[in-house]
This record gives sequence, structure tokens and C-alpha cells, in this order.
Amino acid sequence: MQLGRAVNPPEPHRCRAASGSEAIFQAASLTKPIVATLAVKLVLRGKLDLDQPLSDVLPDGYLHRQNLFALRERPVVDLVTSEILRRLTVRMLLSHTSGLPNWSSQVPLSLSFEPGTRWRYSGEGYVLLQRVLERLTGLSLQALASAELFEPLDMNDSALKLTERVESALVPGRSASGQIRQLRFPYEIAAGSLYTTAIDYARVIAAPLHDQTLLP
Repeated sequence: MQLGRAVNPPEPHRCRAASGSEAIFQAASLTKPIVATLAVKLVLRGKLDLDQPLSDVLPDGYLHRQNLFALRERPVVDLVTSEILRRLTVRMLLSHTSGLPNWSSQVPLSLSFEPGTRWRYSGEGYVLLQRVLERLTGLSLQALASAELFEPLDMNDSALKLTERVESALVPGRSASGQIRQLRFPYEIAAGSLYTTAIDYARVIAAPLHDQTLLP
């Protein structure tokens, strides 16, 4: 109802994409458990230390993109110095205790509290974790996820950025007002760019049940 009058719902969007468990959808923050699993795999192999200062991996600092979700705009970046990274660890990024905000759009990235002392949900923390994983492995996040998860688990309909396969089966989302809204990520964002299906995502969530080393 709006001002005492009934409002007609938006017309259903007709698309040729698959439906149900085979439909590819933009999974937003469901990306984070995927990236956390990649980090755990590297920890178990001795390639990543949960409590090592991030400055050891990124000694020259980290270029933070302020307009990360402005997909068609020229990047606006600022440098997060090694002095800040020296106070942060992978454990803090994974547990959202780094002091980094959820997002820092249009302003330089800075800490909102002393790292390790409080909890605050942080998308920026996972983007920083992405840079750590990419630096350690020499692979893009998409290539790393494909090698470690997507291919071994037969997640053939999953990707961390838009591909032709994804676009051909992508189910559009809607905004709160009912308008069709779909984020088409041309690059990987560890905090939220995953495209996947219900079946594919179930595979990766169930994986620790078969690989006991991934369980805490």
C-alpha cells in the first residue's frame, strides 16, 4: 500500500536463464567463505601464517581502490602504508577484527579502532586479504579459486568475475523498489564478486566434511 492505495507489483522479468538449482546468481558476501577457504588451504601448506604482519607480504604497502564498485569509472586509489599493514594479520582479516571499515568509498582507507581489540564487519578486510593471497601465490584470485576449488569440486558454473558462461545463465536481481539490478564484475572482489549456483555452492560448503583438514 502507498498513501492508502494499492500498488501493483512490478511485472516479472522474463529471461532465458536457467532456473532453480542450475541458475547462476550473483552471490555477494557469500564470496567471503570461498576466500577464507583458500586462505586456510595456504595456511595448512605452510605458505601463509595467520599471525604474520601483512607488511611482511606487502612491504611496499597496499594500493586501495576507493571506488571499487564503480565498475566503469577510472580507479581512484590511495596508499595504505606498511606502517599500518605491520599492525594487521590474516587472522584479523578473516575474523573481521582488523579495524578496517566495511567499505571506504571516496576517502582513503584508515583504521577505525586498534586492530585485534574489537569486531566490525569488513569488506575492505577481505579485499586486502585478496591482495595478500595474490602476492603469495602469483595468481589472480580467479585463477587461485579455479585451481583450488572450482575445478577439483566440479564447480563448473562458478566464477569470481563475469565470463561468457556466467552471463549466458545469469539470473537478474532486483533492487528494493523492484527494479532489475545486476552487478557485472569485470574483475575479482574477494568481498562479493562470486557468481555461482546453489549446487556449486553446496559443493564447496560440504567440502570440509570430506576433507577433515579444513575443519577447525
